[in-house]
Amino acid sequence: MIIPFGKYRGKSVEWLVLKRPDYVKWILDQPAPTWPLAGVKSEALRLISRFDAKPIVKPCSGSNCSKTAIRFTAYEGDWYYPNAWCETCYPYRDFPASLGPTDIVTYKDVLKFVRQRYDVRDGDYRAAIDTIASAKGFPERSSPARLKEFFGEDVEPDAGEAVSQLVR
Repeated sequence: MIIPFGKYRGKSVEWLVLKRPDYVKWILDQPAPTWPLAGVKSEALRLISRFDAKPIVKPCSGSNCSKTAIRFTAYEGDWYYPNAWCETCYPYRDFPASLGPTDIVTYKDVLKFVRQRYDVRDGDYRAAIDTIASAKGFPERSSPARLKEFFGEDVEPDAGEAVSQLVR
């Protein structure tokens, strides 16, 4: 879906979810959006569900561990670069939640955790989402085709033409 309004007019919702999570947070916080924002919110929720379902492909952060990570943790002082852990190496299993780092499982967990920090900047949301998207296999450089592929969408051969028609 191409965003038909505002600052990100002509951008895809896939792009928005991965590159502007601060704006996605704002959209999700709208209690009863009207069309076309309601359509963007619905599509963002669908894509977030796909993002959450993607497995982590990054290895565990544990020293000398070659297992694939299954979860992330974020720390108060280094919260925008979550660490990835396998079940064996996860060092906080016996800690009370108030003493250890925060477990990050979903896209909304990232938004919630970042929102709870002091002096949050828009780029802080993006840094955390970039780290997790990369661990889930998103390439460093993005393109419309790579965004669609990451979310498991069919890549339309003339998507660029469709965007230019919408923006006019």
